[in-house]
Amino acid sequence: MSSFSLVLVEEGVEVEIPGDLTSVVSLLDEEVPWFSHAGHEYQLTPGRTELGVRWDLSIKLINSVHRDRDRPTVGHIELEAQHPGEVVFRIPPRDRENFAEYSEFDPTGNFLGSFIFQTLNMLQKKELITLPGPLPTS
Repeated sequence: MSSFSLVLVEEGVEVEIPGDLTSVVSLLDEEVPWFSHAGHEYQLTPGRTELGVRWDLSIKLINSVHRDRDRPTVGHIELEAQHPGEVVFRIPPRDRENFAEYSEFDPTGNFLGSFIFQTLNMLQKKELITLPGPLPTS
């Protein structure tokens, strides 16, 4: 894992993107199933939700070969409606979360770091954020 992705795993990511909660959740539903890293795919599962205000999502891994096995959680996404037409997209830092929840499967944050980079690249491709260039995902 690059030192930059390690910083993002340890410090978290927060960006404001145009849209409403429904459109952002729909975008994630469409795009995240295409993300992959080291023989695993990603799946988002809903957690606490306040309709129209906030969504909490768990980032889970699916083994590409053994799809029926456990799906460990490697991180979380928080979506909050901000101003009209704007959503705050946040992946909280790992030190703020319960480390035991994902330490066994992704102790160094490789899967979460790749997910963060793939998400930021996707948001740039959709012209929702601006990055200096694509981020490496492997």
